[in-house]
Amino acid sequence: MKTNGRKLLAWMLSMSMLLGLTACGNIEVESKPDAPASSGKSSEAQTADTTVLKIGHTYALEDNFAKSIEMFANLVTERSEGRYRIDVYGAGQLGGTYESIEACASGNQQMCGDSISSFDNINPLGDIEAYPFLFDNAEQVKAFISDDLSKEYLEAVAGDDFHFLGLQFRGARFLQTTVPVRSIKDLKGLKLRTPPMKVTNRPWAILGCATVAVDMTEIYTALQQGAVEGQENPLFTSYSSGFFEIEKYLMNTRHVFGMQAFAFNKKLWESFSPEDQQMFEACAKEAADWRTSLEIEKETEYIQLAQDNGMEYIELEDLDAWKETIKEPMLKEYENVEGFNDWVAKIQAFAANVG
Repeated sequence: MKTNGRKLLAWMLSMSMLLGLTACGNIEVESKPDAPASSGKSSEAQTADTTVLKIGHTYALEDNFAKSIEMFANLVTERSEGRYRIDVYGAGQLGGTYESIEACASGNQQMCGDSISSFDNINPLGDIEAYPFLFDNAEQVKAFISDDLSKEYLEAVAGDDFHFLGLQFRGARFLQTTVPVRSIKDLKGLKLRTPPMKVTNRPWAILGCATVAVDMTEIYTALQQGAVEGQENPLFTSYSSGFFEIEKYLMNTRHVFGMQAFAFNKKLWESFSPEDQQMFEACAKEAADWRTSLEIEKETEYIQLAQDNGMEYIELEDLDAWKETIKEPMLKEYENVEGFNDWVAKIQAFAANVG
């Protein structure tokens, strides 16, 4: 009777946890049938439920971020021994950038993945990730990702809505166009696609561009039809999205050393056991470390890919003038956002110490 009582208590506890999970984020739970009695194992040991989580992103399926998400999902299935399965919906299948993020914040979607600056519709501190010329090189970004300072920053952005994990370097952003840009003067009136975030839009407007907000999934068509004359993204993102087929010029701006991450709905994350949280974190770190190393190693190869596609690589000589032009206006732009400029200064000081 004592044995049966313990089994009943264990069953009740597991069901309680399961109900708590399913109540958050519309989680699906798949029940597996008992194994045949001939297997020699008890039916209790053979019955296992798989919690199915959905993650959405807007990137092409060939993009390295998409690949890191797939790696993360596969590792979770393996390390949890099938207790969790993450179904990946890429290329905007669950909606555009902001739609996916807002669905995750509200709990209607369990997970999402994007650049940290894309979360600025929930918290303006997200913009710091895409702040122009925050870092000078990829090694500074790699050091930041490994430092506790990045964890503090992500917690500040996440607030009560998200839990970030798998922070990774996505490569430097380069200006890419269908018309040549050889100096700051050539930016005047340039029809440039920028993401909708202020931090990625305002610097180019200050520099004289006619900025156009276009969702990631619509850039190719906008370039093709001439609605925009350029865009700025990490090189492999542009290559995998087909932008190199239309663009003719690549400038060495490296104006943003961007980062992306996976995000759980905060309430859902807090419902997981500490052991499962540790498992998710370890899987995410492994996928993120792979991506970061890949982007650092492959930049020269990506530039060559652009040239192989017929693009001219332009080495700008007046980037210091670009930096000076936007420095004070950008600080003024965010002076009323609590803590924003303090975070910018803190991260820039960290980067300077790395060298």
